[in-house]
Amino acid sequence: MDDETLTPFVDALSASLIIMILIAISFILQNAIAIHESAKEFVDFEIEEEEYNPIDFRRPIKINIEKGEILFLVNFKLNKDEIEKIRNEILKNSTLSINVKSKQSERKSTVNLIRFLSMMNLPDSISIKTNIESSKSTVSYLTWSK
Repeated sequence: MDDETLTPFVDALSASLIIMILIAISFILQNAIAIHESAKEFVDFEIEEEEYNPIDFRRPIKINIEKGEILFLVNFKLNKDEIEKIRNEILKNSTLSINVKSKQSERKSTVNLIRFLSMMNLPDSISIKTNIESSKSTVSYLTWSK
């Protein structure tokens, strides 16, 4: 067979492949939307849109405000009282050094660092220096100092 007789078959096969890919993508998107919507209705109580978060934040293992450290496993959440105490301690200084020492990837450590800074909601007048270190311990440390 020569190229002229095979060309219509190749065109038909490529068009069929493109249509199959588009159909598969539409099914994937429909399932993703359905799963997202059903996850909100999975619990017995109604979830507000702002409160819905697929990430499970855990309580820290230990919080020592005097030493300026938080010990946690993967991520952490702080209650309003803890945030206020830590923020008041930090606001006593014009400079701040934050260190994250973790076995987790640098990406996860960066997320924890950004989350901590967003919880503190510090003014622009405070100079902040950050550092991320690798560790072999399963416990992660977030420390802050002058």
